[in-house]
Amino acid sequence: MNQIGYIFYRGIDSILSRLPFSWLHSLSDFVTFVLFSVIGYRRKVVEGQLKKCFPEWNDAKIKHIAKESYRNLSDVLLESFKTASLPADKMAERYKIRNPEVVE
Repeated sequence: MNQIGYIFYRGIDSILSRLPFSWLHSLSDFVTFVLFSVIGYRRKVVEGQLKKCFPEWNDAKIKHIAKESYRNLSDVLLESFKTASLPADKMAERYKIRNPEVVE
């Protein structure tokens, strides 16, 4: 079963890593819609925590912030696939290491 999952992951990774960023962000919008609206993945938890942290915010603002956090989640998820085929110079443009002494 683990081999089937690995083969599935490598296939998806191979396809997504070759897509341009503009296509990935369009796909990310679809993933955001599915996670937030269709599946509602942990939506009650996210909105509940936002209400506890920011009781002065109305429901519309909480929903907006929650949806934006799902958008960020989808962007990061799909962009992580892209890093598999990104050349080193392009990776250096996109990722900046702050406080490199902490890494060392």
